[in-house]
Amino acid sequence: MDCKTAQSLVIPYINKQLSDEDMEAFLKHIQSCKECYEELEIYYTVHFALQKLDQDDKASYNIQKMLKENLHHAESRVMQRRILHYLSSGVMLVAELFLVLMLFTQAELLQSGDIRQSTVYRVIYERPEEEYPHYRPLREPPKLWQPIGEEEPTGPVFLEEDSLGEEAERMSEEASEERDE
Repeated sequence: MDCKTAQSLVIPYINKQLSDEDMEAFLKHIQSCKECYEELEIYYTVHFALQKLDQDDKASYNIQKMLKENLHHAESRVMQRRILHYLSSGVMLVAELFLVLMLFTQAELLQSGDIRQSTVYRVIYERPEEEYPHYRPLREPPKLWQPIGEEEPTGPVFLEEDSLGEEAERMSEEASEERDE
């Protein structure tokens, strides 16, 4: 940014009318150019004095210190907005990658019909011990992904009356007695 442009942005800076990009360029220039900083200081002093003129305040103010605090606050605001921009871009990128991964897995699932044939499942749950002897899966597969007819029964399990046990029978008798009373 050149001095002419920076000096034209002094009043919008004081009135807090600069965009983030203009603010960042303006602050960078003000830090490196003594003449433009002095111009800002003059305008800031006049602006502040006119504001306080209407108030019958007898207090004295350190306007230079106030200007430095104002500049520091503006720099912090620009930095926070930049961090927020990068953070939101990162979150969006992760969300887009997750969406692509989900669509890829769904396409594989439609082709094979078995989740265990998908690349994501194999990466997370299978153990390629011959290729990587020290490899451990990220987690164990959930029982819900077991095909029907293997190890775990699917659906509800019904107990026979004989297997309820003495405690359950006693509780049942107590409940029926309470209803009778």
